[in-house]
Amino acid sequence: MNANHKTIFIAFSSQKGGVGKSTFTTLIASTMHYRLGYNVAVFDADFPQHSLMKMKSRDL
Repeated sequence: MNANHKTIFIAFSSQKGGVGKSTFTTLIASTMHYRLGYNVAVFDADFPQHSLMKMKSRDL
């Protein structure tokens, strides 16, 4: 992989809750990391839910 890639920012948002933002984010991040070989960092702005941490521990 070329080390000169620029950082790419991708965001998923919706004002309505329960539409699958955390699930979709987890699936896209996993695909980008495991299949495409990208280094991925995910930031969850919906802190009280802890959805991404629960999905990550389940994935491990």
